[in-house]
Amino acid sequence: MELIDTKKLLEGYKLKDGDSVLIDSDSLSIIKYFHGLKKINLIADDDSIFEALEIAGFLRERQVEISVNNFPPSYEPKLVRRKKLEFPITRSKGKGLTWKVSGVDFLPGDYVLGKDFPVSDERTGILGYLVNKKAVVIFDKSNGDYIEGKIVGKLNGDEEYLVRPNKWLTDLAVFKATFEKGKAIVDKKLLFCRPLGSVFLPLNRRDVYNVLLKLKIRSSGYPVECYDYKNSWS
Repeated sequence: MELIDTKKLLEGYKLKDGDSVLIDSDSLSIIKYFHGLKKINLIADDDSIFEALEIAGFLRERQVEISVNNFPPSYEPKLVRRKKLEFPITRSKGKGLTWKVSGVDFLPGDYVLGKDFPVSDERTGILGYLVNKKAVVIFDKSNGDYIEGKIVGKLNGDEEYLVRPNKWLTDLAVFKATFEKGKAIVDKKLLFCRPLGSVFLPLNRRDVYNVLLKLKIRSSGYPVECYDYKNSWS
C-alpha cells in the first residue's frame, strides 16, 4: 500500500478513508488535510512519535478511527461533562494538538501553566494542580517495542504510573512505566492502542486515586481489540 507523505499532501493529494499517512517532523502542519475522514492509518518512524501521538489523539477525539503503526484502530467515545469544571489556573498557549481541554472554565489564579507547571498542556496541568505535582513526561521517540519519553521537572521517586485524560476530563488512561536516567519507558501498545497525545503526568498509586475522585472521572482502559494484540498485557 502506498504511503502518503507530507510533500504529497502539500502538492494536492486528497486523502481518502483508509489511506496510510507517513508521519514526520513537519506533520503537525498538515492536520487540516485530515478533515472529514472517518478512518486513517498513521505510520511513524522512531523519531516522529511526538507528532504521531498528537495527530492520532487529536483525530481520535473527533471520532476518527485511527490506527498507529498497524496497531488495532480505535476512536475515543465522546463522553462530555454536563457541568463545566472550574479551576483557578491561568492558561497559556499550548503547542500540541491535544493540549486543550473542553468543558473547563479557567478562573484568574496564580497557578500558571508553563510557569508553575512545566508545560502549557492543560490536561496534565489541571491534574498536576489537583495533586501538587510538577513533572511531566513527553514522549518523542521509539526503540524497538518500547517508546521513550523525556522527563521534564523533578520526580519524587515514588512514581509508578503515567496518566493522561481525554479532552473532556471524563476518562483517564493509566499505565505503568519504568523511570530511569531522565527517561520514562513504556510498551508501544500502551500508547498506540489508545493515543491521547504525547504528554503524561507521572504519579504514584495514591495520586491516581486522588485524581479519579477529585474529578469524578473513570478509567475505562483500552479498546478490547488491544488486549489480545501480539502478546498478553503485562
